[in-house]
Amino acid sequence: MYEKDLMLPESERVIRMQEVVSGVFVLILAGHETSSSTSTNVLHELAYNQEVQDKARREVQKIYKEGGGKVTYEDLAKMTYLEQVISGRE
Repeated sequence: MYEKDLMLPESERVIRMQEVVSGVFVLILAGHETSSSTSTNVLHELAYNQEVQDKARREVQKIYKEGGGKVTYEDLAKMTYLEQVISGRE
């Protein structure tokens, strides 16, 4: 918003399309960068630490087998070791 818009009563203030577009762009870019950085770091750690990779793989395979070849959203919560690896606590 421009400074002159702030002087208007709140009911008359408008957000311009350019402001909306720039806000959405920042959100998309920030979300993408965070996800790609996390994925890169996790894959790097798994590639260089065979023990961590094996333990995470066993956990995923166990959940996959228990679910009859399917992994649900609820199953993801059961993958505590994988969560530790992703969050950097392992």
